Amino acid sequence: MIAEAQIQKYPLTKNVFEYINKNYSLFSKACGYILGSFDDKYLSLCEDILSILQRKCQTETNFLNSQKAFIRYSHEYLLLQSKLLRDGRYLYSSFEEVNQNLYQNKKMQEYYLDGLLLSQILWPNHYKIGQYFISWHNLTDLSSVVLDVPSGTGIYSYFMARYFKFRELSSLDISPYAKLYTEGFLRSCLLDTGKITVKRDDIYNLKEKQGFDFIVCGELLEHVEDPDELLKKLSCLLKNRGKLFLTTAVYAAAIDHLCLFNNVNEARKLITKYFRLNSELILPISLEKYQPQMDKVPLNYACILSRN
Repeated sequence: MIAEAQIQKYPLTKNVFEYINKNYSLFSKACGYILGSFDDKYLSLCEDILSILQRKCQTETNFLNSQKAFIRYSHEYLLLQSKLLRDGRYLYSSFEEVNQNLYQNKKMQEYYLDGLLLSQILWPNHYKIGQYFISWHNLTDLSSVVLDVPSGTGIYSYFMARYFKFRELSSLDISPYAKLYTEGFLRSCLLDTGKITVKRDDIYNLKEKQGFDFIVCGELLEHVEDPDELLKKLSCLLKNRGKLFLTTAVYAAAIDHLCLFNNVNEARKLITKYFRLNSELILPISLEKYQPQMDKVPLNYACILSRN
């Protein structure tokens, strides 16, 4: 539990919480959960991420706009989730639509990437998944070759730089806006990121002979039309003794979600066609305890995988 006296020691976190609570009343449940469930470790990471974002933004106006972007991003999720419950499908059905309307569109820099980054600390499940990822830092060593795809905001590349050992890391995204955002975020984190190369490219362009010791695949599976094709590609890119960290959304809407899983079993069955499941984390977005019979309930899913 976070006491009022604790949060006072983290001025950026305190100010951001106050601003979002004041301007977005629907944040109150998440805020209450955070204050009642997390501890000083959360506040420290939150302050670090916000400090990096503030440096990246350069001006207080831009920093304030990033908080407005989070509010827009969060509200958009609720609207799209309502549509999903009504229609039984995601907004778009093809990658071409998503690519045109988001990944190659200025919407990415207008609100999407700032909103996505702040969700990493302000959405309880995203924070928990980040901590789950960090807990596996011993999966790599100084000889490891790592792939982070998609780079998105650069959050997992940042976690790699801060908590993991590796020889080289390729951070990959198809969006030019994501590439620029990741570069700016990593440049502002004040860590040694010299072993990280940020590229604008498609995972399907990678040669399978490259081989990676560790692949980070955060929130990609639900963003493709053919998840089998993606999992096959990931399996081919992963070395025989390598490990894959993968996350996906289950029945949880977003503007760029395409592959709809109705429950965890559907996602797990597909994933284990290509990989052996070493560990998993299942988090209902409602913040209640996961029950195996949950169907058409929004969930976040994360796992550690090995090749079959």
